Amino acid sequence: MFKVFFSLLLTASFLVFNSCEKEIVDSGIPQMYILNLNFHLEDQNPLDNLKIEDIKNSITPDIKDQRAAFDAEFFTFDGERYLRLITSAIPPLELDKTSYSIKNKSLFGDDKEHLITVEWLKENNNRKILKASVNGNQLKIEQGKNFDYFIIAN
Repeated sequence: MFKVFFSLLLTASFLVFNSCEKEIVDSGIPQMYILNLNFHLEDQNPLDNLKIEDIKNSITPDIKDQRAAFDAEFFTFDGERYLRLITSAIPPLELDKTSYSIKNKSLFGDDKEHLITVEWLKENNNRKILKASVNGNQLKIEQGKNFDYFIIAN
């Protein structure tokens, strides 16, 4: 939990300091767009054998606005390791869609670039995933005890 809080604080600080040199001034709290992923490659979770730096280096987010930032982290729940992709945006910027290109043989079993696309719905001032897909194939949302996630499997 501390790691998530620290990541959010760090992202917010980065966005505030980054916007100081620009003429964009907004005191809004960053909106967080969080995508939780679980990978299964040949009935194993490849996240167990990877470092977060290797994952971050293989992801190219489709962020074109300086009021938005990207981060990735691992978290473990009930002995299972997950990947969390976090995009934060300072209001008034609102994102309806986020995309991440990932080229990582350990995650997907090949050297191809894979596109993860997430469509977002604003509900009661929070962001909710409307639809997520990999290479155009829609993913089914899985219900965890305290969070929702998507499984990417071969």
